[in-house]
Amino acid sequence: MQRLSTFFLLFSLLLFAASCSQAPEGEQVEASEAQQNEQQDSPAENSAKLTVDADNARIFWEGTKPGGGHTGIIKLQKGHLQMANGKISGGEFIIDMNSIENTDQEGQDKEDLQNHLRSSDFFDAGQFPTATFVITDAKPLAGREDANYLITGNLTIKGITKSISIPAKVQVAETYVEVETPKFTIDRTQWGITYKSGIIGTAKDRLINDQIGLQIKLQASL
Repeated sequence: MQRLSTFFLLFSLLLFAASCSQAPEGEQVEASEAQQNEQQDSPAENSAKLTVDADNARIFWEGTKPGGGHTGIIKLQKGHLQMANGKISGGEFIIDMNSIENTDQEGQDKEDLQNHLRSSDFFDAGQFPTATFVITDAKPLAGREDANYLITGNLTIKGITKSISIPAKVQVAETYVEVETPKFTIDRTQWGITYKSGIIGTAKDRLINDQIGLQIKLQASL
């Protein structure tokens, strides 16, 4: 009986340890040094500029910690895609960091989390009210059902710019383009967001996972 009890105790501890270390769902995207933006400096010949429907565009986010996590959305302030010969050739997106919303709580808990995320512990939306993503390269991607493009761009958060490459499913119609990414994650510490991070020695039971889960959905039209 004692061996059985010990087994269940160890099993429970292993489950707890796994839940503590579980990152948000999605493919991990690595950050590197910012890239030169040749598309922005000299748009492709015969290119068209499509305006993003910012009111309906959404960036979904997920953060995890021991015992659970939170989800929410961030809105775009404005943005555009540059298209040439039916393919993405550039683009820029301005993200409204004051629009950060929590979607898994209500009332005061929801308000408190939103205010904390906007504070200097996280995104410091008072000093850095916007983040940006500027496309520096976009290549067709084969062999995946959830993505047909690999979009590379410079992501600036809190004044720090890093290059990331995001898989995306792009559907091109005559007058509009739809873009939806699979779920992916980025390491928040690469942009100076270290609150309760393991890299600053936070105790394991107080850690917030360094990976932030993201998914982007938007439509741009002429």
